[in-house]
Amino acid sequence: MFFFPKILQFHAAVNVLSILVLIREVKKRADECELPGVRYLFALNAAIGYCAIYALRMNISVAIVAMVNQTAIHDNPGTNVTSDDCPAPSHHKDFSNSTEISEDGEFVWSREMQGVVLGAFYYGYCFSQIPGGRLAEVYSGKWVFGISTLIVAVLTLLTPLAARFGVEYLIAIRALEGLAQGVTLPAINYMVGQWAPDSEKGVLNTLVHAGVNVGTIVAMPLTAFLCDSGLFGGWPSAFYIIGLFGCLWFIMWSTLVTDSPLTHPLISKEELRYITSNQKVNHTVKVRSDVSEWFLFILASCDTDDCWFNCFFGCGFSDSKRNFSLTFIRKFCNSVSGFGGALGLVGVCLAGCDVTLNKFFFILSIAIAGFAYCGHVLSLLDMAPEFVGTLMGISNTISSLTGFITPLVVGALTEEQNTLHQWRIVFIITSVLLVIATFAFIFFSSSEKQDWADQIPSEVILDLPQETKKAKKNYTALSNSVYIYSLK
Repeated sequence: MFFFPKILQFHAAVNVLSILVLIREVKKRADECELPGVRYLFALNAAIGYCAIYALRMNISVAIVAMVNQTAIHDNPGTNVTSDDCPAPSHHKDFSNSTEISEDGEFVWSREMQGVVLGAFYYGYCFSQIPGGRLAEVYSGKWVFGISTLIVAVLTLLTPLAARFGVEYLIAIRALEGLAQGVTLPAINYMVGQWAPDSEKGVLNTLVHAGVNVGTIVAMPLTAFLCDSGLFGGWPSAFYIIGLFGCLWFIMWSTLVTDSPLTHPLISKEELRYITSNQKVNHTVKVRSDVSEWFLFILASCDTDDCWFNCFFGCGFSDSKRNFSLTFIRKFCNSVSGFGGALGLVGVCLAGCDVTLNKFFFILSIAIAGFAYCGHVLSLLDMAPEFVGTLMGISNTISSLTGFITPLVVGALTEEQNTLHQWRIVFIITSVLLVIATFAFIFFSSSEKQDWADQIPSEVILDLPQETKKAKKNYTALSNSVYIYSLK
């Protein structure tokens, strides 16, 4: 839809405002320990990493317009236009059209083939989620997240060459990118569980995931600019520049970040004590199914079908329990996200052809969905922090299926005439799914530590880097489940 770039402008503005809110939250914690602290250095690096990841994922969505010879692609002449359609708006040369590419490309790919190229990413993406979570838990969240991003960056650098060899090679590259990138979300959520004290989970988790939107916001206009620039032949520069950015980020990540605060050379004793004394860390070897988990998985899949956006406004509330239970706060934030997003899509259905109202309701639906980061997204961390990698892998595997299902459903509902009425059906279905999932979360979810995650471990150090194995004797038990580095 022609007004989505305007929504990206709104994203940028709200992200700036959100960062100001975050700074206020950080200042409120200044009495706890020295701030901003190394944990915020980790969060900043992770956010930049997510920015790179989503820029690497999204750039082809714009670049493919410059790659394809559009004049050789003919629309179906049998497509009907009814009086139910909205009149096409007049276009102006402003930011709203900054992602348009004027020149024809070198490849003659049908619209169906372009869809296969764009969708190939999800062929690999949905298969690596669970292994990625386990790798982060057993080996190293830092290296799983970092190396997978580096692999995607290198594959992005090879994309122009693969496309010129043949479309089948490009599809293979995209599938491999999805396979590599699938491990990143479980890995980074596991690391957030290691680095975030319970009182700051909302702020740190949302700061990390802010990179998702920044990457998307930056990638689209930057890709369009590079495709039109003529640098390195036009569209190939979009892959070279963004791929190089991913490689440079990996160097920074490798240098400045460690798997946990226990092993970071720059962390102060005060900050380490603050983090470890405010965590429910437990190393165990048993995970079993739980009703709360499965409803979180279902909710994640429905929530992904809607638009989602990082929002800091709920994080201060979610991190300070006040007189409310943690479960209540998670359900409240998630209800704002789910019901608010559903209402926004219903508003789109009622807005008809009014462009201004459509913009407003889409922005509302996208912006308010950010409360989910303080809702069901954090519930997995609350329930089993040491196994959040595996649990997030299962959750994101289910949610990534929408990458296959949604285009099929939308295509089936709109293939004949693509009318306003047909799109209303699409938005109503999405709204109903959001409402059902939100009610399921309200009635069946919990943010309490699960019984199976409270067992006393037989081995307290399972996933420390090799260089710290010699320091085992310097670790002591805090209560019967939390193990911290000796601060003597």
